[in-house]
Amino acid sequence: MNLIHYVWINLILLYNIYDGIGDKMDKREQYLKIRKEQADKDGVICVCKQVTERRIRKAVREGRRRFISVKQATEAGSACGMCQPIVEDIIKDELNK
Repeated sequence: MNLIHYVWINLILLYNIYDGIGDKMDKREQYLKIRKEQADKDGVICVCKQVTERRIRKAVREGRRRFISVKQATEAGSACGMCQPIVEDIIKDELNK
């Protein structure tokens, strides 16, 4: 999927969530749940920046060997940082091939 596709999906999700009934926290939780499900389906590792495992592996194959350089190339882990351990595991796995 490309960036335009993600933008449209997110606009549709936001419209559907904010069109419904419920307080703002429930709407936010619904939005985050839908984003997480979408990410799982699409192989996204970094939900904040929508970075896929495939993109991370490609960065490693292109010569990036450390988390910081993969982060600079892909933006994975540059927002909340919760995906850093997963990204590091992918880097190790790709280097061991």
